[in-house]
Amino acid sequence: CSRRPYSGTPIYDIDHIDRHTDGGPTTAGNGQGLGVGDHHTLDLPDWNVTTTHAGHHVTWTTPKVRAYDITHRTKYLHIAELDEQYIRDYWDDVCGGGV
Repeated sequence: CSRRPYSGTPIYDIDHIDRHTDGGPTTAGNGQGLGVGDHHTLDLPDWNVTTTHAGHHVTWTTPKVRAYDITHRTKYLHIAELDEQYIRDYWDDVCGGGV
């Protein structure tokens, strides 16, 4: 299944976690499987993906979390939390769980 959080979509594309255009290597440890629309989401402004533990844990950061990081205004963090809850409300068991 796609590495996008809460996604139950099948893998359609293998993409760099650290973007190739930013010098990310083309290696298995820097790759992630994505659904059809996920790659386009990552190209939107202020979406960010990072990895730890040799690619075993991938974190997607939404624009709202990024706005909170920059401004420290809790309204952005609250909106991100509401977004996450909305996504969780539509969670299903397809492909190991997702939206």
